[in-house]
Amino acid sequence: MATPNPSCCPSANFPTPFPLTSTNLPPTATKTVAIWKPWFDDCSATVNNLTSLALDRLVKEQNYNLIQLPTFPYLNEARLAHASSIVSDMASFVEGRVWDLNAANRVLLSIGSRSMTSDYVAANKVRTMVMSHLASLWKEHPGMILLTPTTPHAGVQIKEAELTHG
Repeated sequence: MATPNPSCCPSANFPTPFPLTSTNLPPTATKTVAIWKPWFDDCSATVNNLTSLALDRLVKEQNYNLIQLPTFPYLNEARLAHASSIVSDMASFVEGRVWDLNAANRVLLSIGSRSMTSDYVAANKVRTMVMSHLASLWKEHPGMILLTPTTPHAGVQIKEAELTHG
C-alpha cells in the first residue's frame, strides 16, 4: 500500500517511503507502540481480538514498550472532517457523473458537491490540529507506532452469485 505503483501515472511520481528501522532511528529511540484505548476498542469483537493479539505479540515477543495515550483530542471531529473533505474531493472528481453509482453514493456525492469552501477550510483546520498533536507524540517518542484497527468489522464472505452484480 505504501510503495508507489510505477505503472500508475500519479503514483509513479511519489518517492518510495523511507522506512524507520532500528538502524535509522535516533540512538535514544526505543521500540514503542501506542494505543488510545477508546479508539483501539472501537471495532467488532473479532477485529478487536485480532488487533489485541498483534499488540500482545509486539509487546511480549518483539519487546515493544506499550504506551496507553491518556487522550486523543478531537478524534470524532477529525473523523467528521476527514469524511467531509474526502466526500468533497470525490464529488469534485466525478463532476456529476454519478449515473453508475448506487443510491447511497449518489446521496453522499450530492452532499459533497454542495459543501461550501468554508467547510473544507474548517475541516483542514481540524486536520492540522490533529496532525500537530501527532507530531508532538512522535517528537516525544521517535519511531512510535500508533496501533489501531484498520477496519471496524471483519469482511463478509462474497458469494459467487453476488459477483454478477458488482
